[in-house]
Amino acid sequence: MSLRNASASLVSFCGKACAYAFFFCPGIADILVQLWDLPASLLKRIVGSEGPENDGVLRKERFDQIISTFPPCVQHLAFTSVPSTMRALRRSTPIPIGTANVNWHGYWVSRWAGRESDLFYVFVKYYHILLTDYLPPNSSRSERLCAPGLALVHAQTLANLDSTVHRQAPQTQIDGNTGASTITFDDVFSDPDASTTPVPLPPTNATRLMAENRLIMLIRDFLSERSAQYLAARHIFAQAFNDILRAAAQKTSLFDHKACYTLCDFLEEAFFIIIRYDSMSHADESVLDWPFWLEVFKQMVASQNTMTEIRLYAFLYGLWTSIASDPTRQRKLCLDFLLEPSFFEGRFNHWCPMVRAYYMRLLCWRMARLDSREQTRSDIRILEVLVERLRTVWSHYIYLKEEAEVKGRLIPSTVPCNPAPHRRLYIVRTDTQVGPATNFLSFDGLVSHDPVSPPSPVTPPDRRDSTLSFLAETGMRTLSSLTSRSEPDSESTNRSKWNLFKSFMNSSKSRSRSQSPSPSSHKDKDLQARPHSSTPDTGNRSHQSSSLTNGANVKLNSILTNGTSPKSNGTATEASVGNRTFCFKFSLEWLSKASPNPQAMRLYPPRLPMHAQLFLQQHSVSANAPTQFRTLEPKGEAKASSRYAGRALAEWALIVGECQAFVERRKNEGVPLEKVEVPSLGIETFKRPG
Repeated sequence: MSLRNASASLVSFCGKACAYAFFFCPGIADILVQLWDLPASLLKRIVGSEGPENDGVLRKERFDQIISTFPPCVQHLAFTSVPSTMRALRRSTPIPIGTANVNWHGYWVSRWAGRESDLFYVFVKYYHILLTDYLPPNSSRSERLCAPGLALVHAQTLANLDSTVHRQAPQTQIDGNTGASTITFDDVFSDPDASTTPVPLPPTNATRLMAENRLIMLIRDFLSERSAQYLAARHIFAQAFNDILRAAAQKTSLFDHKACYTLCDFLEEAFFIIIRYDSMSHADESVLDWPFWLEVFKQMVASQNTMTEIRLYAFLYGLWTSIASDPTRQRKLCLDFLLEPSFFEGRFNHWCPMVRAYYMRLLCWRMARLDSREQTRSDIRILEVLVERLRTVWSHYIYLKEEAEVKGRLIPSTVPCNPAPHRRLYIVRTDTQVGPATNFLSFDGLVSHDPVSPPSPVTPPDRRDSTLSFLAETGMRTLSSLTSRSEPDSESTNRSKWNLFKSFMNSSKSRSRSQSPSPSSHKDKDLQARPHSSTPDTGNRSHQSSSLTNGANVKLNSILTNGTSPKSNGTATEASVGNRTFCFKFSLEWLSKASPNPQAMRLYPPRLPMHAQLFLQQHSVSANAPTQFRTLEPKGEAKASSRYAGRALAEWALIVGECQAFVERRKNEGVPLEKVEVPSLGIETFKRPG
């Protein structure tokens, strides 16, 4: 591991070897935990999130009963309290037998700490697998915390998570250093490189894309179906990782915008994996501590940072399907947070147009969207509350308008604002081919499950069997199945390439002989040579030409697949091509100079999207009651935010119309209502590049 370059298979083997040596080789565990150089603050945070109120100290009888089952060489690493553990880490440990020539403090320490490679994360996985062989079956979290080395492993995991969330911390500390400089005139006039202060670089793992972060890869690998035979280890790790996430969130400053932004990026990847694990495990209690995270979201909004709010709304927008899978979780998020009266008034009528744009799209495209799942009473209640909040905003606007007319003041403006100066959010189609969700890169290679033929159940290895040989056999079977499935595809691809090459050769020969081909042959060759790709539209032309582009793609695909036009096949072709799923997203595009400025709109009482409104009228008594709009004076915090009520209602009408137009267009293209795509919503760059 001290080599500059090490293959992934070598790193994976060394991680497994470290896990086994930790438990079964005397003296190895002492040196490995000391190389982490953990501060006492990390252990206190781990105990505060995982341990009981009495600082993790159990009764003497229960403590001895748990520790006695572990190998004798690691029993002294059992956790009793933070001071005793820190004293044990500071003691000098003798070098294990046979390791006198090993450079324990070499270049491999950065890999062992989890900053440079997968070594530490492979060790964490197999450490938890071996740990379950010695823990009691139904042990509590405080009992697990006393296991040898568990608190130390979790503390180092928390340290790596902190370095990911606070990746800007080293540079901030350098910029904020206001102490006296130690550079003198002699240093300035001498060699300039001698006095240059080295800039500390963040760890490699902290600067990766969030989907490639090694902590995300660890939970994706450990909590997936590939590790389904380790049920107890997966459950213990899932609970522990949620506690580590809580400890990292509690340490994040409310006003540190960059850390909050990065935390949302990490949670967006981690929550999807944890919620998916919850649905597969069918446990009585969810691993995710949803009340805690709901409080975290409220605190993020309380920071009054617009970028933090926008990132939070984009995070909830992207994770809405997973959140709505649990009706209780969805009800708490909507009624206790997003639709809370004061919060709704402040965000729907927010002073920043970008915040209003993201918040309204979250309400329209997610909360008021009827998906394919069966609607519950909780969904009806959420829609009723949303309609009630919209009517309250309308009542405030009517009051302010009448008051302005009576007193001779300017009436509230009804001109919708663009999210950013001279920019708008358009729905564009993305042509990026996204791989299937069942394929991902794990520490043991590429994991692939065939959706048509699910993998056969694998018998878990016996405790005495070699785990490494079991994984090797499984990997060989997976590789052979992948090879067998890919042979027909490669053969058909080669045949199509050869036919395309022959068509070019024939056309060149015909041109050399001065033979003019028929118009039909011209069309066939053009269709064969024309690539199947298109670029997403931008600017004002995005949604004007999108329908033409989609129609052209439908006709072209039908001709290439069936050899005839869509009209000749009738309904069958329309159904087969119409159900093709595309990917759409909201893109913040620049407006052309010829585009007119927004004008004042004539407002009507706000409504939900058409399908949600019809559903509510069929299942709600209050929605069918005759509506009598009355003026309502805004009070409290709503008095200041209601000055933007006219603009907000105009923007809401545009967003609802945009949603209905998109749904109707996709329905006309043959897509059923329950399968209409939802455009993704991400964070766009708000400044012109360059």
